[in-house]
Amino acid sequence: MGVSIDAQMASGEVLYMSVSGDQNRLITTVTGENKFGFNLLSSIVSNIETMKVPSLTTLEANYIELDTKPLADRYVDILKYNGTEIVGKVRIDLSNFSKTGSTITSATLSSQPTLNTVVLALSSSESKIEEVRYEYLNKYEDDGTIVNYYEGFSDFDSTYMKSISKKSKVVNNLTSTISAPRNVQSIKIAIIDAAGNVNLYNQQIAPSLYIGYSIDSFTTDSVQLTAKVFSGNGVNSITFSKSVDGIDFTDD
Repeated sequence: MGVSIDAQMASGEVLYMSVSGDQNRLITTVTGENKFGFNLLSSIVSNIETMKVPSLTTLEANYIELDTKPLADRYVDILKYNGTEIVGKVRIDLSNFSKTGSTITSATLSSQPTLNTVVLALSSSESKIEEVRYEYLNKYEDDGTIVNYYEGFSDFDSTYMKSISKKSKVVNNLTSTISAPRNVQSIKIAIIDAAGNVNLYNQQIAPSLYIGYSIDSFTTDSVQLTAKVFSGNGVNSITFSKSVDGIDFTDD
């Protein structure tokens, strides 16, 4: 959650915390400045060593952390009392908080002359999908071997994926299409929801077949090349075609 709270307390004032309207939990404070925060409801940290923070029940923590409350009922109230009178109140709206994140339910590959494409079917969390990002992971070399697309980078973490990687368009929050050059073999995908959850996936984008070639020698009249084929299912035969005009071809 990354919540931080700064409370200025006068003599005689007390501070409470309430989760989703449940019972008030006393936060022991000192007169003057008090700082505390929480990332998870069950883990509250103070900058004052002697401060006693609320001990939440598992049920209270689960109201939000395990989505056992409706969205509208997910909040934390910080209440300042002077005697029996509430003199200050801050409500932290956690209706957009979710720990589950969005996921990929299926991926469909297809190939075009210059591109490979993967269509992702997505499952949305309660916080909805904010964006889909991707980055190239591996590529085919001309001889069919698979290497890192970027030299020295074999993977990417969530920080990189959220801020630097390529963006993909999301359609109706449920479908995303990603295209990459034909030599890209696999990509890293980040599904990011509006609550900031990031689910990472490694996804093959090229079919288990890659055909490349290398030019061994050439003149103005002829060219000698080597065809290089990679297939996960094996290759039984190869047919070469040639053309002098780029329009009509004959088999060799």
